[in-house]
Amino acid sequence: MSVKVFNKQEKESIPVISLPKAYQRAAAIPLDPSTIFASLADAEDYVNGSSKYGPVAYAGQTLSVANAGESAVTLYIVGVDGSLEEIGSKGGSATASNYTEALTFATEKNIGNIIIVSNDEEISGETYTSGLYIVTGVGTVAKIATSTASGDIASAVAEMQGKISTLESAMYWLVDEDE
Repeated sequence: MSVKVFNKQEKESIPVISLPKAYQRAAAIPLDPSTIFASLADAEDYVNGSSKYGPVAYAGQTLSVANAGESAVTLYIVGVDGSLEEIGSKGGSATASNYTEALTFATEKNIGNIIIVSNDEEISGETYTSGLYIVTGVGTVAKIATSTASGDIASAVAEMQGKISTLESAMYWLVDEDE
């Protein structure tokens, strides 16, 4: 790879030019055209040093891919190994039709990500219900339990018990007192 990784001494030895005035855009163009690309392939060529810019990419550099065909802009950071890692991809979510498909997303890169499982699935007599799962390790996911918006389950249960008691009292005539 053509990616430059700076150590502290190299970084501190980069000559600096002090400008008494800030840059101001005069047109809708980037200040550094090597930071925005029309496709992921173009960005990869840049990082590999095979674009018209040559081997100038460095670890930690941020790049944008503005894909007009998909009406999307994606941000990447250049890794030490010359890979492009999507910024914001960690912690994202995926959709799976069932538990088995959710396990395919359980990779080291996806640990901590949420998977939305849309259908129940029975495996060896155990039912894995639809809902939200979190990737907890390679090949493992855990169902995320739901709770009240406040998170105070004890109060919610006490409130429901009170409502049930009130309902039972109001419907006393349905209870067979001979039992």
